Amino acid sequence: SHFELYNKYTSALANILSEHVDVLETYSIDECFATIYDTEESLIKRVQELKTYVQKKLGITYSFGVSTTKVLAKVASKRNKPNGLCFLLNKVDIEVALKDTKVDKIWGLGYASCRKLNSYSFHTAYDFITKPMPQPLLDMFSINILETKDELMGIKKFSVSSEHNHKKSIQSTRAFIIKTKDKSIIKSELSKNLETAISELYKNKLYTNRVVLFVKEYKDPTFKYNHKSKVISQEFYLPNFSQNSLSMSMYINEFIERLFDRNNSADIGTKHLYKSSGVILSNLRTRDEIPISLFEDESVILNNEAGMNNLINNLKTKYGFGVIALGSSVSALNNRQIDRETRDRVDNYIYGLPYKYLGEIA
Repeated sequence: SHFELYNKYTSALANILSEHVDVLETYSIDECFATIYDTEESLIKRVQELKTYVQKKLGITYSFGVSTTKVLAKVASKRNKPNGLCFLLNKVDIEVALKDTKVDKIWGLGYASCRKLNSYSFHTAYDFITKPMPQPLLDMFSINILETKDELMGIKKFSVSSEHNHKKSIQSTRAFIIKTKDKSIIKSELSKNLETAISELYKNKLYTNRVVLFVKEYKDPTFKYNHKSKVISQEFYLPNFSQNSLSMSMYINEFIERLFDRNNSADIGTKHLYKSSGVILSNLRTRDEIPISLFEDESVILNNEAGMNNLINNLKTKYGFGVIALGSSVSALNNRQIDRETRDRVDNYIYGLPYKYLGEIA
């Protein structure tokens, strides 16, 4: 994966779309919603032209889905990928699309909900909105799932907005450049992942008290013990809410020791190869949402670490992310820099932004 390139394309797409739509909501790194206020005839023409313009400008294909609600637009966007353009603006087209969409492809429905629906013979999105819902399903489903049903029926429940509630979790993961069993490499990569996640935490003015560290094994078919690729993880609860990488980095050592103790106890330590690592920060709160402790003043603790946090992040903002780092992250930083320079030496046509537009082949 080329994460830097991925982020460049994400930003470039958002910059283009923001000039051509009325409201833009960035939903994820590879997806967004937009609102365009216009007549149906003019809307269709504008979106067709916008898709052509975006793809010529960036040199890769995108799938556009257009409808009157978010969930219907998602259904439309999934049709004819990876170069789709679908308008669901009338009853006939919507019905055809919903009959062709399995319930497990409906945006907003999880695995357990889909299995439950299947057990009651709800197999398509059309079934979901037309068949009577048994009481056990109504009792089980959250209001969000019922609102998803309304959206499929053309009843607007989810607005497109550039304003969001704060994130529920922040995750930083990365595949190792070379699959490894080296303890120092895994430790450094986890440390770098932690710093990346903490930077995002700081940028969003959030704090956490729950950290999950994980590594993913390389699935090697030649080792019968490693038949399936496993994720080994461990969660840690901080004594206080924080956004300080130094105070959280101590948990990496504990996780690494547990990981390699596991290898040794299985008597296969030298055979384990790992292909990626990651950090998840959850239970995120704004400063105002942090509960007040009866025994010690959270605000005093947060104020004490604020000076260091501000200094570190100001330096990164001014001089670049790698200007200051945990000692344990240096190895990963150096390896990633070497990898980045290697990518940059590759022909610009492969990794450049934007791609050269070379015309069309009939």
